[in-house]
Amino acid sequence: MARMVSRYISPKKCLETGERHIHLANQECGLDNKYSQAFKPKYDTLKEKLEKWDEMRRSCLFAYDKVYISKKRLLNATRTCLEHIKQFRRDNHGAIIHASFDEIVTYSTYSKMKLTKLLSAIENLVYRFKQLDDGHPLYHFTDDLGNVVNTTKLAIAAYEEAQYNSAKAKVETQCAQDEVIKQYKRNYFEANIEMGRDCADDLFPILRRKKLVNDIEEVEVEDISEDRATESE
Repeated sequence: MARMVSRYISPKKCLETGERHIHLANQECGLDNKYSQAFKPKYDTLKEKLEKWDEMRRSCLFAYDKVYISKKRLLNATRTCLEHIKQFRRDNHGAIIHASFDEIVTYSTYSKMKLTKLLSAIENLVYRFKQLDDGHPLYHFTDDLGNVVNTTKLAIAAYEEAQYNSAKAKVETQCAQDEVIKQYKRNYFEANIEMGRDCADDLFPILRRKKLVNDIEEVEVEDISEDRATESE
């Protein structure tokens, strides 16, 4: 008996099994058989949904890479900013930049933060730069850091959207797979009623392939070593 397809198999395996079913049905019943015609639309839908899901998963990976790079650039910009603050204090004999700058943490503290917490901390740092006068040597970090923060936020938003689209495509693929499995089982039961079990089994692939028996008889090779030994004597 042809084994029924389980909903727990992967979509790719389900597609592969469905393609084999279509091929066997066309082979045994002709190209215009009702089993293939009923099954093919469900198969095509699953194939389309799976391709879309693969595309969404790749987009999600690309978006993640962008977030990673954005965080790296954010930390680099923060490091540069903190180095300029130290240099300004050295050049000005420890002059106080602004009262709010006395609480700024070290770079190592920033580097250990989670991304969301890091963004909040850097935004707080940008706000402190905005408290400086326009002509202050460090005021330009208001825009420098602010632009990197905005870029990182956009990258995070794109990643979250990609995650949502990937999850949505996954659900759609699972629904399409359920429809394929239902039609697969329906085809088998109808074929079983109309053609009998033996003929119905021929329209559906065996999911666990057994090793084919090699019916070719082994050719016995005559041992001529003794004859050669006799001839040599």
